[in-house]
Amino acid sequence: VIAPSSYLLFELDAEWLARTRMAQTAIEIEKAKMKAQKYPDSLEALSENLGETAQDPFTGKPLLYKRTDKGYLLWSVGPNAKDDGAKNDRNYREDEEQGWDDVVWYGGAEQPPRPPRE
Repeated sequence: VIAPSSYLLFELDAEWLARTRMAQTAIEIEKAKMKAQKYPDSLEALSENLGETAQDPFTGKPLLYKRTDKGYLLWSVGPNAKDDGAKNDRNYREDEEQGWDDVVWYGGAEQPPRPPRE
């Protein structure tokens, strides 16, 4: 029987928790947009509705948020506990891997980057 390492289980559990928290946070962001007709400038504006929900399970600090022209990005720093600027190697070609592992939620009309065609 092959058992996954406990660190891998932690990573998977924390990533699942990050995605769950981002989904809950995204709901609050969309509610705020419905009221104000624009996305909030920061998550601090929603802090009383979010509490622990907007906390990154990898660091215990708040999730990261950035408004964009098309919507917003919401992300967790991922297993490396380093902010890679909402980048994840899964969105790039294998030969361009940088070790980016942020867990990213693309809100509004924002879309993930696509690997270039070969």
